[in-house]
Amino acid sequence: MVDTAFGTVDFLDGIRKLKYHAIAGLSCDRQLIDGQSVSDLYKRGQQVRLVGLKFPVSISWWQLRRDGKERKTVCSIY
Repeated sequence: MVDTAFGTVDFLDGIRKLKYHAIAGLSCDRQLIDGQSVSDLYKRGQQVRLVGLKFPVSISWWQLRRDGKERKTVCSIY
């Protein structure tokens, strides 16, 4: 599993070329090719296409509670 900072297109393309798999954090404002953002998704496990990637990824998330506030934390499986 890698942090959001490693969720760049170059990093993910490199992982794919090496035929590895990764679980990576994503920013909730990451855009899908249909114009939506990741935060608009409501069904876990969907396969989606992110802007800049040539392959689909599976998306999931969980709600993280910090300082009394809930925050949607997103991860993707490549």
